[in-house]
Amino acid sequence: MPEQTPIEAPAQEPLALPRFHWALRLLVSVAVLIWLITSLNPGELLAALSYPHWAYLGLMVVCAWIFLVLGGLKIWVLLSTLKPIPFPRVLGRFLIASSLGAFTPANLGEFSLVALLRKDEIPLSQSAAILVVDRAITLLLYAGVFLPLTLNLISPSPWLWGIPSTLILACLFVWVVNNSSYFRSWAQSFIRRRPVQWLGLFLQSVSQLIRYHPWQLFSNLVVAVVRCAMGGAVVQFALQAAGERVDFLPVLFTSNAISLLNLLPVSLSGLGLYEGGGVAIFQSLGFHAERIFAGLAYQRLYIILSSLLITMFAYLPLKKLKRK
Repeated sequence: MPEQTPIEAPAQEPLALPRFHWALRLLVSVAVLIWLITSLNPGELLAALSYPHWAYLGLMVVCAWIFLVLGGLKIWVLLSTLKPIPFPRVLGRFLIASSLGAFTPANLGEFSLVALLRKDEIPLSQSAAILVVDRAITLLLYAGVFLPLTLNLISPSPWLWGIPSTLILACLFVWVVNNSSYFRSWAQSFIRRRPVQWLGLFLQSVSQLIRYHPWQLFSNLVVAVVRCAMGGAVVQFALQAAGERVDFLPVLFTSNAISLLNLLPVSLSGLGLYEGGGVAIFQSLGFHAERIFAGLAYQRLYIILSSLLITMFAYLPLKKLKRK
């Protein structure tokens, strides 16, 4: 029998980060971009940026929207384990949260989805557990599959496969431990002695999701794989818009591997680090650095503009949500 979910603890106000953290990360992003741009040939960079292939830019935009829809879909698959929620509603909430994530450190804005889902009467601990498990699955793909494949393009080595092997063993360990009634009893008694009740509810939600909903987890993984492929298509068309011709597999591997840089808490949602990582890897493979940067700049500019538009259109609903 599934364990009964305890009564949700009263929501606590999150601790506000000092404002200078946002400014510091923005400063890091600007500094990296300036260093990157000054290291490139200005004439070739300007030529690549000034004359894009508009048809490829259009295809990039189409694939980027499919990428966003798939992101909402994989969240919805996990949310269906809690209560039936219409997919369009989840997608709308996801679009707003993703747009906020374009302007916050390490995609922190995406976790504003937790607050939006409270409108659907989903407890804080359960929605947070959904997002953390979803993010963990995505990170496993980035770090366990695409990172070693990318590094193998640069410098082939059998030792690289130790990365996915270690992650697989870690996942098996978590699964075995989570299915141990002895360990769960020990963990519950340990958490009860701590003052943070919300943490216990969160960990219990994660545990129940892993034990009782394996098919939804597998479905989330499948959608995540398709989404990674679509993310590669976005970068592929962006590079073609800048006049660079790169085979799809290197783009697929690299675009998903450097997505890990978006999650580092040192820049503004990976701005600068993502572009610098892409230029460094593709240049080591013999491609044109200025065109690579131009293509990644097209992608970043689209993300910023589309996020601004979505945020502006969602301003009034968010204002109403805050009042309720």
